[in-house]
Amino acid sequence: MKHDYYELSNNLFSILPCNCYETSLDPMLIEGRENEGNKERGIIVYSVNTDIYEDKITEIVKSVFDSVIFNCLKDYGVEEFMNFQFRSPSEYNYVGDWIDIDVKMKEGWKKDVQNNAKTFFSDVNVIEFIKRNYASGPGYVNLMPTDYDELIEGIEDDNYRAVAAYLTLALVHHGLIYRVHGVGWTSDYDMEYIERNLEGIEDTALERYDIFELAEDPDFESLYYDNPKWEEFYRNLGDAIGYPWMRANIRLFNRGDKFHLFGLYEFEYTLALKLVHWAIANRYTLKDLERAVETGTLERLDN
Repeated sequence: MKHDYYELSNNLFSILPCNCYETSLDPMLIEGRENEGNKERGIIVYSVNTDIYEDKITEIVKSVFDSVIFNCLKDYGVEEFMNFQFRSPSEYNYVGDWIDIDVKMKEGWKKDVQNNAKTFFSDVNVIEFIKRNYASGPGYVNLMPTDYDELIEGIEDDNYRAVAAYLTLALVHHGLIYRVHGVGWTSDYDMEYIERNLEGIEDTALERYDIFELAEDPDFESLYYDNPKWEEFYRNLGDAIGYPWMRANIRLFNRGDKFHLFGLYEFEYTLALKLVHWAIANRYTLKDLERAVETGTLERLDN
């Protein structure tokens, strides 16, 4: 039995958007709320485990595709949705997060495509959806099919965009994607749907760190609490290397005993603690910083 397989994504289906960067799904909103209410703010740090968080979002999207969306699209050739994988771009410039989804089509599914497509293109909602979502514009070329002939030709050539468009237009035709005046095209399965189903994620994804326990160098803690000595050191280091921690967007989280820079804390903390966070994230020891005061050059002594 021959089946066709296509590598698609939730973005191509125009449903269940899951971009977490600077949206209501951003895990930093959770971190900011937890850290803002923290009495030891800045010393005790709460951070969302993004692996757990993204796995939960993927689970939510999969549950909708396996039930609601499959029940609609099984009459249009879909046999199974598979291999759901959360993905993020290397740079958040023109694209956000998405979920890869493989679709397995039934044997002989293409024999009904022409009749179904004719039905789609007689639906005013489908026509309007294509105009608003598949049209090219100044400086932008949309590669999705915009008429019956392009759709049929693309499917015959096994073009994944044409297959995605065919299935998406079926969702529009059946009202799973619909137009709201003043809002545009949306669905009951939108970002707010994912957000509602993420309630309670803090119980499993939120991790608590003691900033000084994260430091490889225990001397940070003793120096920090020796206030006069710390204040003098802070000024001398800043004068020597230009206060780079003031320009850094710092978010600490632990992945395999490595700390990464990512994002910006949503809560206030002292400048001294920002220096500590910055040093730990960049894996500097106190000796590295002391040497920088003397030489004016910052480098790790273990290099």
